[in-house]
Amino acid sequence: MRRIVAYALAPMCLALGALAACSSGATARPSAPGSPANSTPAGGSAHAISFAEKAGGLTRDHAGETINQGLLQGLNTTAAMSKYGVGKLKGAIYGPPYAADPHELIKIGPGQFVVAAATVRLDDPKTALRDMLKDSTSTGSGGTLTDTDPGPLGGSASCLSLTSGGLKVNACYWADRTSFGSVTSFAKDVTQTAEQMRKIRTDIERQT
Repeated sequence: MRRIVAYALAPMCLALGALAACSSGATARPSAPGSPANSTPAGGSAHAISFAEKAGGLTRDHAGETINQGLLQGLNTTAAMSKYGVGKLKGAIYGPPYAADPHELIKIGPGQFVVAAATVRLDDPKTALRDMLKDSTSTGSGGTLTDTDPGPLGGSASCLSLTSGGLKVNACYWADRTSFGSVTSFAKDVTQTAEQMRKIRTDIERQT
């Protein structure tokens, strides 16, 4: 199950065990309310990722972020991401508060979404996104990768669907010339997750 969870957030790896696919690269930390992620390198339009108190019609769950601190701190960049200059990832949780059972491996509620994002400079977002996600559908992961509408901000977007041992995970990723990120659900179907990705992205990605 730990492996399937890691692939669900691939190419970001959770701190749920030693995973060979994870690098020792930059590690995400829950960001302060409204604080921007790393800035765009010179030479392109500057964008900032800012996790506000509300995004996509959902309220940020700070208590849930504290409970899932290990998960958010495990959003490591992989070698493929580093290849495209993806640096520090910021993580947040949006959705109704969830009273998790202490024995649950994933303490994310059915109405909650894990969001991770960073600013970056990509000359070919579609190719970069596919390259960064290719390991998610290989090495026996059983993942299904499908393209989806990136929303009004444009770029490229794909969703990864995984099911194993009763655990269903859908993660939708986007990439444009100045940002990269994902929205993950452990309960919603891929259509619902993609829709929420578009909504959340619109609220957290801003031009500066």
